[in-house]
Amino acid sequence: MSTLKILFISRAFPPIHGGIEDQNYNLSKILQTLAPTKIIANKKGKKNIPFFVFGLFIKLPFILHKYDVILFGDGVLAPIGYIFKKCWRKQKFTTVIHALDLTYVYQNSLLGKVYKFINIPAIKRLDKIITVGNYAIKEAVKLGIDKNKCVFIPNGVNIKKIFKPHTHKELENLLSKTTGKDSSYYENKKIILRVGRFVPHKGLHWFIDKVMPLLPDKYILVGAGGYNPRTVGDNENYTLCKKYIEKHNLQDRVILFPNTPQIIMNILFNACDLYISPNI
Repeated sequence: MSTLKILFISRAFPPIHGGIEDQNYNLSKILQTLAPTKIIANKKGKKNIPFFVFGLFIKLPFILHKYDVILFGDGVLAPIGYIFKKCWRKQKFTTVIHALDLTYVYQNSLLGKVYKFINIPAIKRLDKIITVGNYAIKEAVKLGIDKNKCVFIPNGVNIKKIFKPHTHKELENLLSKTTGKDSSYYENKKIILRVGRFVPHKGLHWFIDKVMPLLPDKYILVGAGGYNPRTVGDNENYTLCKKYIEKHNLQDRVILFPNTPQIIMNILFNACDLYISPNI
């Protein structure tokens, strides 16, 4: 492995906050401990992607010959890999694939149709597909991608970064500062946590609307994650979450933390009573 030279290309990278940004950052750091790795990353968000792609077409022809493997952080840039693969045949072109990289073709939108007819054929022609779940492999096969090209490598967890000695009392104080209620209000409450961007496919709005009204009053839901109403390609549903909170009079039982700092995330992760992932 140490003899391989890797070029890692990511269109989503810190300081922008998000799950894929964090994953690509940590993946790049681990790769650097395994083999000589160069990182080309877009650090300015989705609006900068067209300029980032333009820069790749200028830069890559001069450096691709130096690397054995070209790895893309997700399927969005797969067409670039397919284009350069035609001329640089000694190099292996591969990409990390999330389920949404595949199921996006079912979006009833112009972007969904473009993705289906451009990105999926490009993904099919890459040398290897690294999926973060077996479900993604099933979806890949449905779309005609060779199963033998797919390999499942589960996401890792940085235990030292996440697991901290935070207590339920700290969580009670945090919620108290956020809502203005006395911390004693949360002493005997069960705290349910959901983490992820405020977008429809994460399912938080559904959980607030359909599940929270059925649960006893002792259950408190905390929704934390990234929120940007101007994000390209995603519909925000932070507003819809707030609408359902008002609809069911859940102001005392549902607390939203948009764009949450890591120090608060650590308290939420370590002190909550139950973690949910109601993805659609």
